[in-house]
Amino acid sequence: MSTKALLLVGSPGKLGSNSDRIGQYLLDRMADAGWDTDKECICAVVGDESKLSSVLDKMDSSDLIIFSFPLYVDSLPAPMIRFLERANDHRLAIKATGQRLMAVCQSGFPESHHNDYALRICSIFAADSGFRWAGGLSVGGGGAIGGRDLVESGGMLRHLRHALDLSAQAMVDGADVPPEAKELTNKGIAPPWLYNWIVNRKWKQEARRNGVDARAGPIHNGQGVVRDE
Repeated sequence: MSTKALLLVGSPGKLGSNSDRIGQYLLDRMADAGWDTDKECICAVVGDESKLSSVLDKMDSSDLIIFSFPLYVDSLPAPMIRFLERANDHRLAIKATGQRLMAVCQSGFPESHHNDYALRICSIFAADSGFRWAGGLSVGGGGAIGGRDLVESGGMLRHLRHALDLSAQAMVDGADVPPEAKELTNKGIAPPWLYNWIVNRKWKQEARRNGVDARAGPIHNGQGVVRDE
C-alpha cells in the first residue's frame, strides 16, 4: 500500500512563491522515496465550498500533511487561518486521528525566531485536530530564495536544501523533523548583515526602476506641516 503526502501552500502568492518552492522540494524528495504526492494552494480554495471540500477529502486520505507558508504579522496568512478553522471543524466531526502534520514557515526577517509563534499555532492545530505533530522548520531570510527552484539555486541555499533533505527522509521513516534540520534553518539562509545588504540593494534597484528616490523623506513646508513628496 502506497503512502501519500499532501502539500498545502499557504502563500497568497500561490504557485511559484517561496513557500511553494520549499514545499515542492520536500514533495520531490518524498516522491523519490516512492511516496505518492499532491499539492493544493489554500488561498485558491478558501471561499469555494466545493473546492474546499475536495481538499479536505484529500487531507483525509493522506498519511502526511505538509504546511508551507509565509509569516504574516507574526502569524499565519488570513486565508490559512480560515482554512485551519474549517479543517478543525471537519476533523472533529469525523473524529479523524493518526495522520502526521509538519510545517515550514519562512519569513523575510533574517532571524528565524520570528516564526516561532506561527509554528506554535500549527502545533496547537495539530493537537486539536487529531494529527500527530511531526515538527516544524523555521526559515529566516526567505527573500533570498526569490521564487527560484531550490535545486537549481546556488550555494547560498545549501543549508536549506540539506535541512529539507533531512526532514523529508525523517517523514519517510515515520520520524519527526530532526534537531539537525531545525538547527540548519535556525541559522537563516544568509548572515543578517549580508541578507540586509542584499535586500537593501534590491529595494534601491526597484526604486530606480520605478523612478523613485530611495533617500526621499518627509519635507517641511515652512509652516510647521510635514508632507511627503
